[in-house]
Amino acid sequence: VGIVKVEEALPFFKKAIEVNPNITQFWISYINALISLDRFEDGQAVLLRAKEAGAKGDAFDTLEQRLSALSIPSDGDALTLAAPNPEELVQRGLKRFEEKDNVSALIYLEKAYNLNPHIKKIWNPLINLKLKTSDFKGTALLLRRMINIEPKNQNLKKHQKKLKIR
Repeated sequence: VGIVKVEEALPFFKKAIEVNPNITQFWISYINALISLDRFEDGQAVLLRAKEAGAKGDAFDTLEQRLSALSIPSDGDALTLAAPNPEELVQRGLKRFEEKDNVSALIYLEKAYNLNPHIKKIWNPLINLKLKTSDFKGTALLLRRMINIEPKNQNLKKHQKKLKIR
């Protein structure tokens, strides 16, 4: 991609993969771009999508090892990894949701929800993402947990009714 700033190339990689997910180099370039921006979790999410799309080979094995190594924190960061900040995960997840990067958004928002299920601003995006993945059982469980937290939430009950229709 003839773009000077790596971050500017990301939408082009996403679009190229949408148009033709069978071209290995698109996946590799996208993952490498994310790594160069220190977006290791996003790189792992894209690698997972690539594998689900059938990507395999030495290049993907190497990327997986690289991402694994880069994701290991230094001793000073070990506490941060052991106890991630849910609000930071929420911000990253909502940003990815706005960017329509559903896989990364789902990863961040699920992590945030598991750390603190009372963060209500992620409920709707999280439900919508779960529905997009056709994880209806997971969505039903999530809705039950949310309704237990806030039993009078009509929006959650509407989602639950829609889910029963499916």
